[in-house]
Amino acid sequence: MEKFGIIDSADSWLQLRLLRNAFAHEYLTDNAAIAENINKASELAPLLPTALTHAESYFAEHIAAQN
Repeated sequence: MEKFGIIDSADSWLQLRLLRNAFAHEYLTDNAAIAENINKASELAPLLPTALTHAESYFAEHIAAQN
């Protein structure tokens, strides 16, 4: 996705994926760890609508245009 300009950084995307896994699969009981995950999610959240906008643009320019 980075190669096609959909995301700015593969590292940031990996952080999002790891954070998603932490929320989905790790049942934390440590309040500090929970707060840290929530703060990290707040920091990374703007990447999602940006990636969606870039994916839509890529689709329109490279995939839909071919049909």
